[in-house]
Amino acid sequence: MKYCDVCGANLLPGARFCTQCGNPVAEVRLARRRRWWIWVVGAVATVAAAVGVYWFGVKGSEELLLVTGDAGGNVSVWRAQDGKRLWTGQHELWVWEVAFSPDGQLVASGSKDHTVRVWRAQDGQLLWTGRHKDIVGSVAFSPDGQLVASGSKDHTVRVWRAQDGQRLWTGQHEDWVLTVAFSPDGQLVASGSFDETVRVWRAQDGLLLWTGQHEGGVESVAFSPDGQLVASGSFDATVRVWRAQDGQLVWRGQHEGAMWGMLSVAFSPDGQLVASGSDDHTVRVWRAQDGQILWTGQHEAWVWEVAFSPDGQLVASGSFDETVRVWRAQDGQLLWRGLHEGGVWSVAFSPDGQLVASGSDDNTVRVWRAKDGQLVWRGQHEDRVESVAFSPGRAAGGRGLFRPHGAGVAGPRRQASLGQMMPRR
Repeated sequence: MKYCDVCGANLLPGARFCTQCGNPVAEVRLARRRRWWIWVVGAVATVAAAVGVYWFGVKGSEELLLVTGDAGGNVSVWRAQDGKRLWTGQHELWVWEVAFSPDGQLVASGSKDHTVRVWRAQDGQLLWTGRHKDIVGSVAFSPDGQLVASGSKDHTVRVWRAQDGQRLWTGQHEDWVLTVAFSPDGQLVASGSFDETVRVWRAQDGLLLWTGQHEGGVESVAFSPDGQLVASGSFDATVRVWRAQDGQLVWRGQHEGAMWGMLSVAFSPDGQLVASGSDDHTVRVWRAQDGQILWTGQHEAWVWEVAFSPDGQLVASGSFDETVRVWRAQDGQLLWRGLHEGGVWSVAFSPDGQLVASGSDDNTVRVWRAKDGQLVWRGQHEDRVESVAFSPGRAAGGRGLFRPHGAGVAGPRRQASLGQMMPRR
């Protein structure tokens, strides 16, 4: 016999309510509470998803990191919030490029010691080393994080399995491979070389799909966000945009007065703009559709790298005039200038667009507030900082995963050195 836990009356078998006081029995009240809590949790989860909050450490609870590579052979990972150095990994010679995997779990580095190395981002544990026959000047992860591409002075592009470093294929150029990049869907790899060509390969097996011709070495390549176009910057002082499917030249833009030529190219996140930096001391922004030049920004020395903010509203540039400059992408209005004590080799935006990182000849990495150029922190290296990259994360406004510079998808690539053409090495 069951009794009502409110008034103590006898309950009929299977009763849901007490016939004396009308109160629901304990089991009914418990079921109602359960349904109420399920509704509350569901509602909160819906709101959390809408504002970009992620639980259980999936997104949002992960720490934003910054990786740097220097000419002393050091790969360092820093906490982006306050500049605390978390770990340092060592190459035998200087590090030319660093990149995070799309999930932020791995770091790849390319070095003058002829190696590609992949590290565990959490603690710097070296996972594997891949070997070229000469300097490795460029590295990139595929968008799914399964592959690593590298470009070398040994004239080859190599693609490795990210999990264990198994080499999957090798593509051949006729000279130093200065830059590599994956297409957004991971199906293609683009490479640029001193042999004056852009080459696009099938990522699966290394089949060469097409070759685009410049009249000078190709220092930078980038895919458009939709994967339909490939931009290339060359020592022939041109930026060229090709159809990714077949290599058809869509347009070419000229940097007049350039001595060595184009050092960096990047697409805006919406694919509508292309930015370029050159040794003619200028940043230029072009309309991606037809190459119409929209504006020109002036530095006082070579512009070594350019990058768009995740929302496409800003362009950052780093120059040998020892400055980082941030411009309004719409019209080229200079918003602020940050000072180093040496040439700036590399710039990158954080995934939320709130920070800008820069690496310099003054042996420092510096992190600036993107909206006004306020210096947030500076980290000290033992040698010049060649490359900087933020870990991936959620883009501002909840527009999906943003893989910033160095992450191995469409966007500006850190440049390999001009080697014999420049005194810095």
